[in-house]
Amino acid sequence: MHNIAVPKNLPPYMMVGFKLSTTYTDRHTHAYEKDSIFFQIHTIQLMAPEGVGPMATCHVVAMPYPGRGHINPMMNLCKLLASRSGHILVSFVVTEEWLGFIGSDTKPDNIRFRTIPNVLPSELVRAADMVGFVEAAMTKMEEPFELLLDRLETPASIIVADSFLNWAVEIGNRRNIPVASLWPMPASVFSILYHFDLLVQNGHFPVELSGTSKHSITVCTTSLHLQMW
Repeated sequence: MHNIAVPKNLPPYMMVGFKLSTTYTDRHTHAYEKDSIFFQIHTIQLMAPEGVGPMATCHVVAMPYPGRGHINPMMNLCKLLASRSGHILVSFVVTEEWLGFIGSDTKPDNIRFRTIPNVLPSELVRAADMVGFVEAAMTKMEEPFELLLDRLETPASIIVADSFLNWAVEIGNRRNIPVASLWPMPASVFSILYHFDLLVQNGHFPVELSGTSKHSITVCTTSLHLQMW
């Protein structure tokens, strides 16, 4: 573990880029070093209840957005965390359908799969209604995920959720569980969405397109922006 300073006055949740070698700075000038998420986990370990000891298991509950470009980065991050200590337990949450896709993949012993019901359109047909799929991910996964937290044998020490799933932060706030937000895409995409209001102010959005795709792009992009912020 590297000896770097832990940021003071952290916001309600941490934004951690998937490129762990990169340092990100948000509008509040909080710099998050490459090991910031591990520092949060390490701190929780040291603050275990009296009598439990500093080596008590730290339980990370990982909730990726249900898409391969999100699940794969989240799993890679969890494998990195799991490799740091055998006292870090990771519950990797996916839908029952996604468990069928990746359930046989090789992973460390301290990473286990946990499932929520298939409350989303199937991965095999979601392209037919991408807007509907995004809306389902934003509105239908929260309840089964929270019910899963109640069934865990070991209480969650921290939730690591995809940045698209902003409801995970609300769950963490209600339950007093720290939440780290993983952004698996390039920082440039995050910057565009974060400063989306400037695109509107300067007349760059909505865009004028020919054909029938304009409405879908407008609805999808606006939906993502409103749900994330």
